Amino acid sequence: MNLGFDHILIETTGIAEPDVIVQNIIANEELKQYFFIDSICCLIDTINFKLNLNERENIKQLTTADIVLINKTETADNETIDRIIKKVKEYNPICETINTKYGDYGNSKIMDKHIFNETDFNGTFNKLQINSEHHGHHHEIKTLSFLLKSKFDKKISMWMDYFSHINQNSIIRVKGILSFEGISRKMIFQAVKSAYMLEEGNFWQTNEERSNKIIFIGRKLDKESIREGVEFLVY
Repeated sequence: MNLGFDHILIETTGIAEPDVIVQNIIANEELKQYFFIDSICCLIDTINFKLNLNERENIKQLTTADIVLINKTETADNETIDRIIKKVKEYNPICETINTKYGDYGNSKIMDKHIFNETDFNGTFNKLQINSEHHGHHHEIKTLSFLLKSKFDKKISMWMDYFSHINQNSIIRVKGILSFEGISRKMIFQAVKSAYMLEEGNFWQTNEERSNKIIFIGRKLDKESIREGVEFLVY
């Protein structure tokens, strides 16, 4: 069935929660036959960035985003822009940041991103592993990363249903590259709040160590509780 569209852009209002829209698409089997989430974009106002961080809804948009457009950079010096990018990465280390001037994002690409880029994910994951736990000193958002050498058990869907239900007010995003017994491809895991999906990625190479890399972003995350949960799924 050809719906005749190349892309559908959904623009939410200023205080809307994009995760609700994403959840509805991921969780709807009929919609997934025709659509996929290419990327979630968040627009930052350079002038009012610090003030906007006081709003819980704005923080949720920022932490949900795959791409963060830092708008009106013509109004600030390089030091200020660098501070904004650093703060953005505190809240959401797995996002891509793009600076814009007068609404122009130059040669940067914001569509047809197929946003899960394995190289970028691995780079971010390695930095998180070095830092052990990445979160700001003045907010409750945490980013946790886990490396598991064993293979995943297929009961991940049952665990994720349970985990997302009891943590529905704390989990914001989950991304991962997983290894399953008997499957020659990497499985790409993505979740927004309680909705999640598994997709096939690249083939595991013969000289490549198979492992599981998972990143959680959320509020007041209990690292040991999450570790116990994901370790239960591997063997």
